[in-house]
Amino acid sequence: MRLWQERPGEQKHGYGCRQGHGCGRCGGSRVPADSRGPGRRHHGADPRPSAPGSLLPLCEAVDSGAPALVRALLDDRILARYAESELLDARDLARDWCETGVEAGLRRRTGSEDVVTRTRVQDDEYNRVDEFTLDGMTVRDGHGAVLTRLEELLGARTSFEELMARATVHADQGHAPWAAATMLLAHRRDRATWTAAAALRTHTESLHRLFGAEVPRLTHLFDGSDEDAFACPALDTFTGWSAEETDPAVLAEVLVALGEHSGPRAEAALLPHAGHHETRVRRAVARGLGAWPSPPAFSGAVRTALRELMRDPEAGVRQDACLTFTDGKDHDPALIEAMAALMDDEDRGTTAESPSTHRRRSGARKRMERSSGVCRTEASRQPADSPACGLSAPAPTRMNSTMPRITR
Repeated sequence: MRLWQERPGEQKHGYGCRQGHGCGRCGGSRVPADSRGPGRRHHGADPRPSAPGSLLPLCEAVDSGAPALVRALLDDRILARYAESELLDARDLARDWCETGVEAGLRRRTGSEDVVTRTRVQDDEYNRVDEFTLDGMTVRDGHGAVLTRLEELLGARTSFEELMARATVHADQGHAPWAAATMLLAHRRDRATWTAAAALRTHTESLHRLFGAEVPRLTHLFDGSDEDAFACPALDTFTGWSAEETDPAVLAEVLVALGEHSGPRAEAALLPHAGHHETRVRRAVARGLGAWPSPPAFSGAVRTALRELMRDPEAGVRQDACLTFTDGKDHDPALIEAMAALMDDEDRGTTAESPSTHRRRSGARKRMERSSGVCRTEASRQPADSPACGLSAPAPTRMNSTMPRITR
């Protein structure tokens, strides 16, 4: 299947360009076949070489609603091939899709009143989109992310409120427009953005609070400056927030942010949630308790919490608690015994593990055998690839094998 190439006799569906041209107008930018191969393969396109000089219209990619495809076309190495007018046309087209909606846009194109099918698919390694199909035409709903990227390239500073509106159209943190909005805002690293995000802490809608928690968390996470100017404001914000948040999804985000800090304040804010009824909250605690930079790695309260988390009924919580322990520098015999017991538990089946997880767990077993005599003989005789917490790392999500094609 060869995507995004013009073929003799292929119908153009052109619409949306500012001067009334079809999508072929955007095809004035010619992308050599050798510059497209790796990106196209990654996003599901045909890996076979394209004919020299074949066209890859930007407006057609925008129409598709696939942010990953548009990002590939807007790569810094080939961005100069596009005139500003082409980027403006593409921006207007993306905005039209956002305002109209994918389903309404498909009906406008096809004139069909049939049922629209909707499928959740991976757009790239991290983000998801919904794929809509009607009367042989397929479009993804990532136009919000595409619009955000094009506005950034054109030098427009989209307001915090508008970016949040795009993100919260779908109640899904993994939706591509959400990720595009939070990443853009986080990289602004300015007081106005921080203040707007922090103010959402008291919003009545949990989805807006979730957005408000993620932006400052990412702002601090991606701040590579020596000053680390956002560390203290982030710790102040999330410490208080964790004590009052009631929504599990928002609380988990807040606790993940606290886990990126080392010190007694972060620890004291994490520990009360170790027994929370929601798995994702307990996982955030299990991961976050491993932030101490030097021995003694864990306080007595943290050791107690990790022992309990290692016995959690949920496999993901056990795994996170074990990895926090193995990544730390603590040699507490009770924790070593708790982890050894999990290694010996034959009732928890596992599947194939990723090499990195395998190495960590094998290293943990060897360290336990060297540092303590409490590991039972049966545990030391287990094969190197036996489970370390009664679970395995999740298998990688297989990328969707096809990209949307909207010409018919």
